Amino acid sequence: MYVIGVIGGMGSGKSTLCALLAARGATVLSADDVAAEIRRRPAVAAALAARFGDDIIGSDGMVDRHALARRAFADAASTADLDRICLPPIIEEMASRIRAAADECGLLVVEIPLFDRDDEIAPLLDETICLDASRAHRLQRLVERGFDAEDAQSRMERQDAERFRRQADTVMNNDGGPDELAKTVDRWLDERGIRCS
Repeated sequence: MYVIGVIGGMGSGKSTLCALLAARGATVLSADDVAAEIRRRPAVAAALAARFGDDIIGSDGMVDRHALARRAFADAASTADLDRICLPPIIEEMASRIRAAADECGLLVVEIPLFDRDDEIAPLLDETICLDASRAHRLQRLVERGFDAEDAQSRMERQDAERFRRQADTVMNNDGGPDELAKTVDRWLDERGIRCS
């Protein structure tokens, strides 16, 4: 099994890349999906409510991710607190799932918005791909997905695009459309001789 980590800033097209690889037979593991599960854990929800306020808990008893985002991305200290509470259990769960998938597929794609070469996931990856796009393209994609432009810009400012590029083994430009990215993906698969299914 070949394991890749997909990293990049908000709106860079990580989900599109993962979908393209899934359509070619890869198995995809999303950190965002794991994060949603982690936020449902009572201990994590309680820690988030203690830091960001009880009103981030919805009427269903679950963390309202939009309410949490408004508070957690308000400033760098709040974002750091969110990471301190959520990242350790997310990383632990992701690493566990990567190990469990070891013999199940030919290509495992791990979508990791917040990646650090020093965390437990890095040694489990064969390659890290940074999806890179201009700030204007990223902002346009986020607004098309329903983000408020000011909120999207604020979040993008807290992300170090250069750090993503430095941590990657491969950088794929995604300033073109989905068809151009699909061609890039097919070239990448051919260069490595990877057959997903």
